[in-house]
Amino acid sequence: MFALAIGIAVLSGIVGLYASYYADVSSGAAIVLTATALFAAAWIVHSLRRSRQIEADEEEMETVYE
Repeated sequence: MFALAIGIAVLSGIVGLYASYYADVSSGAAIVLTATALFAAAWIVHSLRRSRQIEADEEEMETVYE
């Protein structure tokens, strides 16, 4: 988990620096926005996976009680 956090931070820094160079914006803001976008993507993926798991659990409970 620690290595994953480091990887995400490094990726955010590199992508943010490239984005700041090409978009001609502040590098700190670009890095923060990149990290925020990665966080939002992880949250969306987690929410989708969780909703699928809840649906699967509900279907399993229906078959148990039938």
